[in-house]
Amino acid sequence: MICSNGTMIYDRINHRNIKHFTIPKEVAISILEGFKPHVSNILGFYDQLVYSLTNDQVVEWWKVSFQRTPDYIGDFAHLLQHDISKFEIFLKDRQVIFHHEELEESLSDQIYLLKSPGYIEIMPKGTSKWHALKEVLTYYDLDPARTIAFGDGNNDIEMITNVGMGVAMGNAIADLKQVAKDTTINHDEDGVAYFLEKYL
Repeated sequence: MICSNGTMIYDRINHRNIKHFTIPKEVAISILEGFKPHVSNILGFYDQLVYSLTNDQVVEWWKVSFQRTPDYIGDFAHLLQHDISKFEIFLKDRQVIFHHEELEESLSDQIYLLKSPGYIEIMPKGTSKWHALKEVLTYYDLDPARTIAFGDGNNDIEMITNVGMGVAMGNAIADLKQVAKDTTINHDEDGVAYFLEKYL
């Protein structure tokens, strides 16, 4: 199972991590301090733990979407006893693509940023869903050309274009639909199951 957009690969059969990519603790603290003045909220992820900077509509959305409450709500910089898998940053201005040039340049060799208006996802350098999927395929000796992948966002495009059958969800962004080989119905209509039952 690929978690947190490729930062963790978990073997559910044997209940162990195959790979876990993280942002070093000191880098995570720099990210928190650098972005905090510009955000409405920050979510931090490590293994099964989720931290939230504040209790707001992002947390309410997260509770509904994932059926759980963040493990800690508040300024979690002092809780970083271990490295962080990834950050999700929700900006005060939801209409702009934000750049923190000084911080991004100083950490460019350690982190990867995926941006869209009002939102930034920060992961360890070199991680992505496609990178993680390649690790899984190698681990199980499987062929990417005989692999199906489903996606709906910017962070799925690389994966969708590198497998044999890349499928866009019905709710996917336009850029992903353009590169996908096929499209299914929306994720909340069981689009993955619909495609598999129809074509396999």
